[in-house]
Amino acid sequence: MIDSKWAAAQTVCTWELFKTEFNKNYTPQRVKLKMEAEFSNLEQGDLPSVQVLKHGLTIFQQLWELIPNPYKSPFLSDVEPATKALISSCLGFLEGELPMRYLGVPLI
Repeated sequence: MIDSKWAAAQTVCTWELFKTEFNKNYTPQRVKLKMEAEFSNLEQGDLPSVQVLKHGLTIFQQLWELIPNPYKSPFLSDVEPATKALISSCLGFLEGELPMRYLGVPLI
């Protein structure tokens, strides 16, 4: 299919070409429109995104048996105070500030 088309044209299959061909042939227009709408409404710092982050940290803990230290793992944010409180209560981390330091040396 896609491979033989590029082979016949002697074209290198780049990621952009692959995505274009794949979407054109295998992704229905209604799915594309739905994904675009979801992406345009995406927010960082809302409860679902914080829950996804919490889930990722839980998986990390289970796989590696390492637990992030909430006192050494601050989060940085530019969100409303209520959202900061939500992040802090859900994750257990405190809000940090810049410049971040490690052993007295500024990291950022």
